[in-house]
Amino acid sequence: QITLRIAHYASRDAMDIETLSDKTAAQFIEELNITSIPELYALTHEQLVSLNRFGVKKAQNLLDALEQSKTRPLGAFLFALGIPNVGFKTAKDLAKRFGTLEAVRKATREELLAIPDVGEIVAESILKFFADASIAAQIDTLLSCGVSPQSEQAANTSSPISGKTIVVTGTLPTLGRREAEALIEQNGGKTAGSVSKKTDYVLYGESAGSKLDKAKELNISLLTEEEFLKLIG
Repeated sequence: QITLRIAHYASRDAMDIETLSDKTAAQFIEELNITSIPELYALTHEQLVSLNRFGVKKAQNLLDALEQSKTRPLGAFLFALGIPNVGFKTAKDLAKRFGTLEAVRKATREELLAIPDVGEIVAESILKFFADASIAAQIDTLLSCGVSPQSEQAANTSSPISGKTIVVTGTLPTLGRREAEALIEQNGGKTAGSVSKKTDYVLYGESAGSKLDKAKELNISLLTEEEFLKLIG
């Protein structure tokens, strides 16, 4: 269970701690007796290089990734915590609605239910999670280790893509999919997973496939990465 929790915490959409795979998590538990997530931030270079298959470079890369994870966006941190029934999108919605971790932790049932897509079950899960004393203690320990989730940026509503729905497809030259979607949201746009008549733009890269075909069929405006970056300035 703790192996899975650490692997989820470190995953790309969560704290994005590169090189911390489930294999590495299992190794930490077995060889370093790690029993909780906050202990990751107390790992030393000496401890890491003493492990099997850990060279100097891998140890340093992991320590750097742990350091960088301390300032991840609030939505990513909430997702990393593994709140039952809360996926990546809901975690992001919570972050945008409340702005700070403190506000999320103090949220009332009514405030939670006011968020679109948050129903009774999800609201109850969130309330129970933050009311759990052992979870609260772990979160406090993470904060004292220097973890400081950053507020989600308020969307730039004067952007030309504000209010527009954009589908990202294919491999873009320099932006990862999550990066492109974050830029869309920061500029007031909405992202969607499939192309429909309600789609305003399709941002496409190499090997775009059927979504690009459908966009052409529906006469939807197409954007390359370069055109997209120029559009949002």
